[in-house]
Amino acid sequence: MKKPAGSLFFEIILINSVILQVLVSTISNYSTVSFILKALSFIIVFVLIIIDIKANSINSKELFASRINKKFYFTLAGLIFLPALSLLYSANPYFGF
Repeated sequence: MKKPAGSLFFEIILINSVILQVLVSTISNYSTVSFILKALSFIIVFVLIIIDIKANSINSKELFASRINKKFYFTLAGLIFLPALSLLYSANPYFGF
């Protein structure tokens, strides 16, 4: 089944957003701007993934049906949530624990 052109554009945006979030996660939390940038990149990627799942009408059983899908989604979750954990840690007491 051929996907519409908008779907391809959305997938490109999603992939680039994940790459951007991984790159942004390397920034230290020493300024408010970097902290906000990290939080926004996490929120954008998370929302885009939710939109993609809803738009494709994927339920949780289909999401983890095959072993390849499980590996892909666990890798994707790692690329999204592990950098987001850097929001919680900083040597600067104003921007982390």
